[in-house]
Amino acid sequence: MYRPPHHHATSAVKAIAHASAAPRPTQSASQAASRNERQRSPEDPPGIVEELADALAPGSFIAISHLTADMAPEQVTSGVAAYNSLVSAGITARSHYQVTALFGGLSLVPPGGGASL
Repeated sequence: MYRPPHHHATSAVKAIAHASAAPRPTQSASQAASRNERQRSPEDPPGIVEELADALAPGSFIAISHLTADMAPEQVTSGVAAYNSLVSAGITARSHYQVTALFGGLSLVPPGGGASL
C-alpha cells in the first residue's frame, strides 16, 4: 500500500472562497437552464461549487482541502493510480491552478488566495 513520505504530507491545496454579499447578476432563461443542466452532473466540479455558493448566505465561506501532485508528482500519481485501481469511484489530483479555478468568480482568501503553498 502506498504511504506518502512525511515531508510530502502537505500535498494538498487548501482554498477558502468568500461568497460575496452582492446579489448575483440577473441571468437570461437560457443561462439559467444551462446552469441548471450543469448542476445535475457530478462530473462538473465547478458547477457543484457554484451550486453550493448560490445556496449560502451572503458573507459565507467555502473551504476545501484537495489532493495535488504539485509538490510530489511521482509519488502522488503513483498513489492515485494505486487507489483508483482498488475503488470504483476514484480520486483526482489537481494542480493549485485547477483547484482555484473550481471557485470561478468567488474571491479567494488565504491560504489558497495568492499565498504560497
